[in-house]
Amino acid sequence: MNLRTDLACEAYELHKENIKDGIFQTDFNVSGIDFVKVDVTSDAASKQIGKPCGSYITAFVSSLLDGNSDLVTAAEAVSNEIKKLLPDNSSPVLVAGLGNRDITPDALGPKVADRILATRHLSSNSDTAYFRPVCAIAPGVLAQTGIETSEIISCISSEVSPCAVILIDALASKSAQRLGNTVQLSDSGISPGSGVFNSRKEISASSLGVKVISIGVPTVVDAATLAFDLLNEEERTEQLQSKFKLNGQSLMITPREIDVILKRSSELISLAINKALHPDLDTDEILFLLS
Repeated sequence: MNLRTDLACEAYELHKENIKDGIFQTDFNVSGIDFVKVDVTSDAASKQIGKPCGSYITAFVSSLLDGNSDLVTAAEAVSNEIKKLLPDNSSPVLVAGLGNRDITPDALGPKVADRILATRHLSSNSDTAYFRPVCAIAPGVLAQTGIETSEIISCISSEVSPCAVILIDALASKSAQRLGNTVQLSDSGISPGSGVFNSRKEISASSLGVKVISIGVPTVVDAATLAFDLLNEEERTEQLQSKFKLNGQSLMITPREIDVILKRSSELISLAINKALHPDLDTDEILFLLS
């Protein structure tokens, strides 16, 4: 069964016994936050796990449903990993929040974009010199605009000339246990809508000509994939796939607390991005500017 997941760490778990080379996993911990880094370095390994070549860094944070979870510490740890992926200069950066803000599990991108410090319009003087030029957009989805997301970002990128594009999008996991407590970063680009079987034209370094960093949190799990993960019965693969469809379309499951997960994950990711792009600002200053 082709288990649906956007997380490289999960894809590697599923296929690592059959992969001889071309993929490497590294585990590390930063400020109490566990990370798993998966580097895909060969076309053969890429094909086996279904992920483009590149680096995938996954942070396992405390549940975003827990009001006592330390978002600031998690954001700082994630921010450090974003900095490693960013070009080492002060050129403009374009941040794009992908997804449909009217559909809660798909609204992560727009919610993060709403909380990004947009500074490209500020004049260069002594009072604003410590702000990196940043622009933020939420381009919507094809059904809303009639324009491919990749086309919108490509046009804006050609006008703004950023040194990097940061994309935020909701992801799909194969396990319900990963919903709301996992953040994945990657430098391999992204295909909008892939998490819900509606993959559009990819947005990557090869298509834009600049560094592309993608950040996402799993908000949904495919129903058949979840059933397989829970039952682990390969002989019933076809039965599971057929049962978890409505009018021929796959069913996606999201937690009932998805509103809380989206709110806290968007706060975590936006804070991490803002700290990475404006390292001279501390957390209190960033939160004050966003208030």
